[in-house]
Amino acid sequence: MNYKICPNCNRSVSEYAIKCPSCGSYLTDDTVSDDHHKTEYKQDELTAGLDSLYNIKNNRLTETTDKINESDNLNIDNQSASNTISIGTTKDNAASGCSIGCGIIIALIILLFIGYCSIGGGTYTSDAKAYAIAESFIEDHLVSPSSAKFAPMPQATIENNGDSPIHDNYTRFTVKSYVDSQNRFGATIRTYFTVVIDISRTDDRYYIIDYQIE
Repeated sequence: MNYKICPNCNRSVSEYAIKCPSCGSYLTDDTVSDDHHKTEYKQDELTAGLDSLYNIKNNRLTETTDKINESDNLNIDNQSASNTISIGTTKDNAASGCSIGCGIIIALIILLFIGYCSIGGGTYTSDAKAYAIAESFIEDHLVSPSSAKFAPMPQATIENNGDSPIHDNYTRFTVKSYVDSQNRFGATIRTYFTVVIDISRTDDRYYIIDYQIE
């Protein structure tokens, strides 16, 4: 254990003493031994070294945090740009799909219209119209028109005979089918019929050319 001299009473005291136990005087720095100065210097160096390491760790931690934040911001920006591109692509695809769908619908409507109008080359002529005219004509010749049940159109035979030989701008149709209706005695019987019709291609006019009821 090292000792130092009290400047007031010249007694030896411990090198770590701050106050002289004999006279009560406070010991100055001049009375501190060389070993004590060396110890304090080493403690100061250790403290400074620890502070330096702490500052270095804090600086590195701050730099790492900043890089992480920059990376997160970049990922967010990239994701936003990707979402924007994806939304734009989806809108373009939807618009393209809508255009294609509308085009298909319009084409189907045109084809149906052409199919409806092109039979016999006219505007108003069609198998359905010819069958409706034949039904109405035969119904007027039945004993009990209210009881009439005509065959469905797919079961009927409807022939498009082309241009009428006696009427300009008319198409000739031959309709063959049957109808179930009551006779004078209330019994339901099946009657087969054939009707030849000229239908105008420019308006609603038509002519019953011939008919046959069996």
